[in-house]
Amino acid sequence: MPLPIKIEELFKGLTVESDRLDYKEGFNPEKVTQTICAFANDINNIGGGYIIFGVKSSDGAPELPPAGLKESQVEAYQKKIIETQYKILPFPQVILSPEIYFKKRVLVLWVPGGENRPYKAPVSYEGSEKAYYIRRHSTTVKANQHEEKQLLEISARIPFDDRVNHNADIRDMKRDIILQFLKDTGSGLYESAKGVALPELQLQIKTYLKKHFQCLRLILSLSQVCLRSVLSS
Repeated sequence: MPLPIKIEELFKGLTVESDRLDYKEGFNPEKVTQTICAFANDINNIGGGYIIFGVKSSDGAPELPPAGLKESQVEAYQKKIIETQYKILPFPQVILSPEIYFKKRVLVLWVPGGENRPYKAPVSYEGSEKAYYIRRHSTTVKANQHEEKQLLEISARIPFDDRVNHNADIRDMKRDIILQFLKDTGSGLYESAKGVALPELQLQIKTYLKKHFQCLRLILSLSQVCLRSVLSS
């Protein structure tokens, strides 16, 4: 599935804050699981984060060109990520997108802030003990007692644009607003969406809403769906 922003932005750290980015050259299932958990908890309500596989980092900054992944690794990592999701309680939603950057294969994992926060991940990958994990600057850490309390408080007041609007109707969507937002953010979705007739675009969005609502939450925040939700609250 296309990312909501261009792959280049994940390496520049301009559009996306550095503490929302995590570069990994390989795949350590324990660390990956805890980082997914931390991004899903989104303790600062900044929109979750991205894990980019196939990229070595130094002091949190990516080393370019990236080391890259073999095609077999991309497929294997995607299967492993599904396994890690089942280690986290409750089950977090993620978006996977294989990309090419500097002629190298990388795998981008987008973890939006979860609707069912807070999340727990195993302290040890094969162990039964679980803990809350958060992002502290550009590092994934176990939440302390104060931060655990903060996570529990956040779960009671998740921002409206992170929530599913069950009363929304596809007719509330405005094509021009969606296209303008995709263009302004440099989204890879823009080129494929601009030539699509409104009924077909609506059908595609409806499918997205059913399968991956989180993937469109930024777009929906600009639509009348969210506006109506705010006005009626």
